[in-house]
Amino acid sequence: GTVTIAHCQWKRIGDSIMIDARFNAAVVSASTATWALPTGLTVSSSISASSAFIGSFTNIVNGSNPCTTLAIANATALNFGVISAGAGGLTPITANNLVTAGFSCGFFGLVPIQGWQG
Repeated sequence: GTVTIAHCQWKRIGDSIMIDARFNAAVVSASTATWALPTGLTVSSSISASSAFIGSFTNIVNGSNPCTTLAIANATALNFGVISAGAGGLTPITANNLVTAGFSCGFFGLVPIQGWQG
C-alpha cells in the first residue's frame, strides 16, 4: 500500500532511535504492514528474533483494540500488531487489518539500533 506522510521525525537516544510518525493511508493492501527505518539503520540483534513490543500505534480499523509497534532483530523495517482476545499484539499483521484507506494514523516507537552504543 501507500501512505501520505503528514509528519515524521526521529532522533537518536543512546543506542536507539525514537520515531514519531503521522500519516494518511492512501492505498491499503493485504501484505504485512511495515515502515522502513531510515537508510542504513538495522534493528539490534539484541532483541527478540520473533518480535518485540517497542511502541504504540493509533488507527481506525481496530476501534478500541490497542495496536502495537513491533521490531524484529536485524530487520530494516518496523511491523505492527493488534491486541485482542485472540492476539497478544506481537504478531505482525497485514495493512488491511491495521488501517483504512483515507484515514489518519500514527505510531511511536523506541527502536534499539545495531552497532549504536548508549
